[in-house]
Amino acid sequence: MIIEGYVLYSYIDEDAAEEEMDFRFILLKYHDTNSRINLLSVDKDKSTYRDLLDGRKSERALLESHPFYRQLTPEQQARCAAGTQVFVRGLRRAAVNAGFNERKFNSLYGYFSGHSHTLPVSLFRVAEHKIDYFRPSEAQFGMAALAVTVALPCMLRASFRRIDREAGLHDSWSNHSELRAILHESSEGLFE
Repeated sequence: MIIEGYVLYSYIDEDAAEEEMDFRFILLKYHDTNSRINLLSVDKDKSTYRDLLDGRKSERALLESHPFYRQLTPEQQARCAAGTQVFVRGLRRAAVNAGFNERKFNSLYGYFSGHSHTLPVSLFRVAEHKIDYFRPSEAQFGMAALAVTVALPCMLRASFRRIDREAGLHDSWSNHSELRAILHESSEGLFE
């Protein structure tokens, strides 16, 4: 979640053309509406989320009529119109634009995703890693350490980005050599 959070933060803070940024926010809203409908449709009557269904129609029309939408490939248009895509050109492209090393991002994201969704990694590794929720194994500590190792540079980079944008604080934080050294040391090739 930290990786996705950092990528999303970078994505909405990126210096892109105003037309594209406008489209990104429309797509994010459309995705959120679709996610909420999917959640509510499981056990709720449609009348309880009729406003979302109506809103989805108008959001999709807004999305498909947007000038930036017409600049996308037919495949990109289809993914955006489906309401399941958060990032205009996909997560991996957004991650690379956020500064991640693509190969390391793919590796770490796939590894963490496999654990958070429980399959297949955690199912096959439970016995091998001696998973115990009362006395955590070395493998469990190692996975937690890996998550923190990835989270730290993401949080630092997001913080520096925000501070760099704040007037008057730029010199006191982003140029602070000790903080920059921590960021560099904790990244170890994670970012380009």
